[in-house]
This record gives sequence, C-alpha cells and structure tokens, in this order.
Amino acid sequence: MAIAFTDTERFVEFLRNAGASEKRTLAGRSLLEHLVGTSQILQRWHCSDLLVTTGLFHDVYGCNTPGIVSEANCSALVEILGEEAGRYVRLFSDLDHMSLLRPVVEGQTYLVALRDGSATARISSEERRSLVTVFWASCCEEILNGRPTEARHDTERLFADAFAATAEVLPTEAKAEISHLVAATVNSHPGPVPGLSALLGEDRESAFIAEYWPCRAFVAHGTPERLREFLPSDVRGFLQLPCRQLIAFSPLTEGSEALAIDYAQALPLYRAGFTLCFHDIQSPAFEPWLASIGNRLGLCGDRTRISAFASRRGEELTTHYDANDIFVVQLKGTKRWRLATENNVPNPTVGYRVDKQMNSIQALQANGHQLRALSAEHTIMDLSAGSVAYIPRGQWRRCEATDSESLYVNIQTGLLTKGDLLVYLLVNKLLPAKPHLRERVRGAFSSGTLRVELWKDLHSELRKLADDIEEVDMAFPQDDFFNTSRLQNGVLMAGGAAAAPNPPVRQAAAKPKTMI
Repeated sequence: MAIAFTDTERFVEFLRNAGASEKRTLAGRSLLEHLVGTSQILQRWHCSDLLVTTGLFHDVYGCNTPGIVSEANCSALVEILGEEAGRYVRLFSDLDHMSLLRPVVEGQTYLVALRDGSATARISSEERRSLVTVFWASCCEEILNGRPTEARHDTERLFADAFAATAEVLPTEAKAEISHLVAATVNSHPGPVPGLSALLGEDRESAFIAEYWPCRAFVAHGTPERLREFLPSDVRGFLQLPCRQLIAFSPLTEGSEALAIDYAQALPLYRAGFTLCFHDIQSPAFEPWLASIGNRLGLCGDRTRISAFASRRGEELTTHYDANDIFVVQLKGTKRWRLATENNVPNPTVGYRVDKQMNSIQALQANGHQLRALSAEHTIMDLSAGSVAYIPRGQWRRCEATDSESLYVNIQTGLLTKGDLLVYLLVNKLLPAKPHLRERVRGAFSSGTLRVELWKDLHSELRKLADDIEEVDMAFPQDDFFNTSRLQNGVLMAGGAAAAPNPPVRQAAAKPKTMI
C-alpha cells in the first residue's frame, strides 16, 4: 500500500522547508529528487507505508554528506513521521551499511556496527530486512540517475557480491530489478552514448529537427544491427528487464480490455496470440540514451518513457490518437501504420479510442466537432526491422503486424506544454505568495454546479493574475519543477473523468498514400 498523497505532500513540504531542494547530492542533483525517487522505487516494489516513508527520509541525517536535520530538530521529525518511522530513519543513518549487508548473526538477532565505529547495535531480522531494502532502493535510484563515475565505482563493485548476500531478504520485485542492475553495471563498458543520430542516422538528424520536429510525421530506414547494441532483439530479452507494468491484450477481440499480468504468464499468452506491452521499462542501460535524446530535443526528462510491444500477425491497436509525441523503433518483423491528422483536436492532453465513449475532457477538447478518424487522406508507413518513425500527438493511428511476429519500442517523449508550466506557476509561485488566492470558500456548489456568483468572483481573480505575476519571483528551479510535477501528476491521474456521449466518427473509404 502506498502512503496517502496528503501525507506525501506534507512530508515533501517538510523536506523542502528543511533545505532538501537546495542540498546537492554527490551527483549534483537535489537531495529532494533523490529522496522522492527512492520512495517511488519502494512503492514500485510494493513495500509497506513504513518503508516508503523511511525511503523518503532515509538521508536527512546525512549518510555520505552533512544532513539537513540536526540533532536538535530530530524530535520535530519524529513528530511528523511517528515513532516507528522516525526510529527506522535514525537506524538507517546510524548503522554502517556494509555491516548491515553482512551482519554478525547472534541467535534471532543481528549485530551491526555503527557508522562511526564506536559500537554495535542489535537489530531484529525484520529491521534488517527493511533497512536492506531501503539501502538497495537508494542505490538503484542513484545508479538509474547517473552518479558520477568516481562515486559509482564503489557502489557498482559491491553489487555483485552484496546482492548475493542479501537477495533472500528482498521483495520479489526488488530482486528482479537489482539483478538487472547487477548485470548492467558489472558488465558495462565505456563507449559513446547512443542518441538521436543512432536512431535516425547522422545524415537525417538535422533535417528531422529543422523540418519535422515536433509537428510532422517522419520515417527513416536502416539496418537493425545498429540498434542491437543498446536494445534487446527479441521478447525474451525484454522479459529480462523490469518495467512498471506488464500488460497483455487480444488483437482478435474488438475493444478488448488490457490485462495486467506477471512475467510467468507472458510467453504462454504471447504464443496464444496476445500482444504484450512492457510499459515504462526501468533499465539503467537506457538512461544515458534517453537523456541524450532529451537534451537534443529539449525534453522534460522526467516524462520521457520507453515501452515495448510484441505481437503476432494481425491488427494490434484500435484506431485512436495519443496525447504523446512518440518514436517507434522497429526491432523485429514488419508493421504497417495508418496515420491521419485530426485538425479539430490540436495538441490533445488525453488520448481517445474510437471504440470508447468520450469522457468529459475528451469531449471538451473535441469542442463539438465531428472527428474524422482515418479519413480518405490517410498515410501508410511500412516499417521493417531497423526502421524508425516519429508520430506527433493527436494523429489518428492504427497498426498491424504484417509479418509472423513484430517487436517494436515506443519512446514517449516528455515535451512540456505551456499549460504544464502555467500549472506549476500557479500552484508553486502564486498560491504561496498571494493570500487572496488561499481564501477559503464555503458552499462552492449549488444543485451540483459551481455557484454563478462564485464563478464571477473567480473570473475577477483570473484578471488579477497578470498583476500578481509581476510581483513574484519567477525563477523556475528544474529539480523543484520535476519533483512537484511528479506529485501533481499523481493526483491528476487518480481521478476519472465523467463519461460523455461518443460524437459521430466517420470511417471514410480508404484512399491511402504511402510514405517512403
């Protein structure tokens, strides 16, 4: 179970006030980003609220550098966390981590050396299991986000033997992810970081950025061998990588729902004709590659994701448009994509499938227009192993595997919108600085809708915002923006929009043109 968002917000505010945003880690990132990232890994491993909270505060006393919470303020920390979580955070700081990984066993307890070497502490098997899990979550977060070479060397060197000593006490999800990190870090070798030119070809990169990015579809063909140095070439290769969710759906059933599955179910379902989706793959090998692409295209790195799709012959995805600008990297087999521009919904913030009812947000963005789906003017893109296509958000798309099987990677780019920045500005700049925006409202709704007089008052407040903006500090710290956006996205994703009637969708007779 994850900690409640209200607690997360309160905890992060405490950390921010204590200086976690300004404190730098050995990698030069903010301490707050590392703490939030560690807690998110523990959530991904389905750890308890206690461990997620411990991960969020594990380094506040300072493990490798001076902390942000002093001995004089530790009582305030315990008051906000509770005694048990406060004790775990204190233990994690006080104990020597190498001794924690290989403690002296004494009956049903363990003797672990203190960090300063002055004495030993006796802990239970449950305390050791919990603290070891937090230790590995912190290590994974640092490796995934690129600690400096000097700092990474010791961490990576201890991975192979320390993992073997602690694997039996770790959660199943943690063992899978750390096992992959061990292989990636121990067997890694220095070399050039693949980026956009590795995908498109050096001779095409500049033309793509100048003429196509981010509004026009683009396709480039090449040999699959250039991709195999940094991407798996078959389904079994992707089954070795941890991902946020493994999903299966049947392309043979119109409108079939996606099913969350475990790794043991993947190959039998795939052989039975199901399409597999490895959603948001978590691999340290991909991090520098995605960062290189992000830097070249000016992306928000926190929102760039990589997923993989494996399918047998046949139609794979119902006609739909996405809210993401994506690169499609074909690794195996062939795939036919049909694309068409939807001019009535420019830059959508949510996707839409033609076999589903529109929710309130989708209907609002359609603004009463008739959506044409795949019109007579749609374009065909035929991708084979080694091909790379770019598909902008809001384009109608449908794809099918035209070979016996198909494997491709989907890179969902993190391109910010003006709305993303305005939300951050309002919530994190204007709301804290302007008391009139924090005024409480009683009886906001009447008969299920916002009161008319309150709407008029809000309209007046909106007109004042232009003057308010002139009076606040407009600095946008990147680390703070990423961490705050991460939390806000969790809230926005938690609620569902009300269903609205599906507007008419016209499927015209196909008269496609082929993109070469």
